[in-house]
Amino acid sequence: MSTDAPAEDVKHPPKRKPPIWHWIVVLILVIAGIVIHRELSMMFDDLQRTGRDFMQLFEWLLSLVDD
Repeated sequence: MSTDAPAEDVKHPPKRKPPIWHWIVVLILVIAGIVIHRELSMMFDDLQRTGRDFMQLFEWLLSLVDD
């Protein structure tokens, strides 16, 4: 006969919870991506407006020269 305890009596160590830091890193990267996209979009819009402003200034200067 075996001196080992029956399978029902064997105590298994409690299962560890999976680490959460992976999800925190993913969340930080997603938020950083959203913020970077927003900033780049705003910068591109400002650049477009600046280009239009320069065109208007150039046209205005040309209209002064034509007179």
